[in-house]
Amino acid sequence: MAMTLEQKVAKKAKGLDKLKYKKGLAIVLLGIEEEASEHKCNSRYRIRMYFKSKAAIKRVGDILGSAYFDKKEMLDRFERGQVSKDTYVDGYERWKLDGGENIIKDVKYDYFNQYSGHKYFDALDPTKALTEAQEDYYTGSVSDGESLSEYILYLKQSIVDGSIQYII
Repeated sequence: MAMTLEQKVAKKAKGLDKLKYKKGLAIVLLGIEEEASEHKCNSRYRIRMYFKSKAAIKRVGDILGSAYFDKKEMLDRFERGQVSKDTYVDGYERWKLDGGENIIKDVKYDYFNQYSGHKYFDALDPTKALTEAQEDYYTGSVSDGESLSEYILYLKQSIVDGSIQYII
């Protein structure tokens, strides 16, 4: 009997000690906040960054700037053994960070469309199929949004092919 996509995702699960790093940085997606309208959508991502080196901390500090990331404080924390930092970034900053992509169970998804009035808050688990209610959810703007199920399918496929790592 063939495995379902959800079963394949669950099989790929790794522990926190097996984070996927790139250039000394592992990015764990904790939540997504989307505020959309008829033609526009602003997304903010809540992430936790794990650092393997001081060079990675310096690189992140240069990308995010001192208003969003205190490089000196993080270097001091790193010296004391604290290797992670939670923050919010937009899509461009997330792409620019260029770290290993990781996702946890129950990513918080907060969506509000000002134009349609559509709003939901849900926890997305890549090891489970969407509920009937979740199947009706959409992401993005009214003009070019997509169904939440398409986004979840993308996450699941990315976990199975290894471009995103699922952490338990």
